Amino acid sequence: MATPPIAKLPTIDERDKEPRGSIWSFEGRIGRGTFWATFVSLFLANVLVRLLLLGISSGGREMQPLVVVVALPAFVVLVWLALAMQVKRWHDLDNSGWMVLLNLTIIALPIVLIILGCVRGTAGPNKYGSDPLQTGLADPVLAPEVQAVPALEAQPQMSPISRIIGVLFSPKSTFEDIARKPSCVAPIVLLTLIGLSMNIFLAKKVDWRSFSEEQLMSSPRGQQIPADQKDLAIERGAKGNQIFCYVRGVIGTPFLALFLALIYWGAYALFGGARLTFGKSFAVIAFTMVPGGIRELLGIPILILKDPSTLGNPYNFVGSNPGAYMSMSDPKWLSALASSFDVFIIWSIILTAIGFHCMDPKKLPMPKSAGIVVGVYLFFTLLGTTVAWVFS
Repeated sequence: MATPPIAKLPTIDERDKEPRGSIWSFEGRIGRGTFWATFVSLFLANVLVRLLLLGISSGGREMQPLVVVVALPAFVVLVWLALAMQVKRWHDLDNSGWMVLLNLTIIALPIVLIILGCVRGTAGPNKYGSDPLQTGLADPVLAPEVQAVPALEAQPQMSPISRIIGVLFSPKSTFEDIARKPSCVAPIVLLTLIGLSMNIFLAKKVDWRSFSEEQLMSSPRGQQIPADQKDLAIERGAKGNQIFCYVRGVIGTPFLALFLALIYWGAYALFGGARLTFGKSFAVIAFTMVPGGIRELLGIPILILKDPSTLGNPYNFVGSNPGAYMSMSDPKWLSALASSFDVFIIWSIILTAIGFHCMDPKKLPMPKSAGIVVGVYLFFTLLGTTVAWVFS
């Protein structure tokens, strides 16, 4: 008796060739992860535009026409992207895109945000497209006569310490091992201990009163404080900076890792079409922060051996970027821009591009992965520089 034919299933390559709507499109579906990634990205872009407008407006009446030139195109783009995001999310819930009209009812906005951000979409394809969460293909049922191919022998897994060392000297093979079994506990614990040690030395070693006085006097706010209140403001600033060191040492590493993991998880899903879990994104970021740990390790002997009065900016004293050699009297926006060109930050950016490429090589070839990382880096560099410019 003839063996019944096996139904032909689409291959991975065929699935990858399926058309996907761009971020500008109102067609197709997106999942909750992409929705939140887009939501956060648009929120940050909106903050950046408003800061730019605030800075331009402070230039006087002759700068007012530039406000219109910047504001109109920027807000049209942001509104378009926000509507496209919501329409595709409603499609994922098997509802018409016209549900965006609920935005006109202000009281319904919190409920809409909860629905779009928390409710799982239709399992499997619906009339608006394929399931964005569908990451694998069903295995065909083989006829009894077909002999199964023996499974490949599992490759030995690297130890956590080997991964931490390997990410510095052989990142590609290390991230390939992390992709097989993501983990993040070891680097997060190690980097937290290093960061806590460095910040304890920083809190005890620095003359925070002198730093706070210099910081206050170089700001516009410091020029407006009455003379009898300056001493109190300096004392509060010194105490606040010291407390900030301890808080940053305890929670700085995990919070920064969580923030970066969310940003890159969303960016790679939104712009790269990658099918990543948050766990993989968090694991990649945890290991790409190792160069930052080296920078903090270098900071400990500097704090022990160097005269506190020669440290300069206590938040940027290692000397791995041009901003470390600038004084408090230099423009704040220029100092922020110069500080972003840090050797250890660039090292982490390179590792991030390699790490996410190894998580999904088919969707994220190395040039594409590097382009997304550099784009995120440039965006936050511009955001930080703009904030420093507006409030300086």
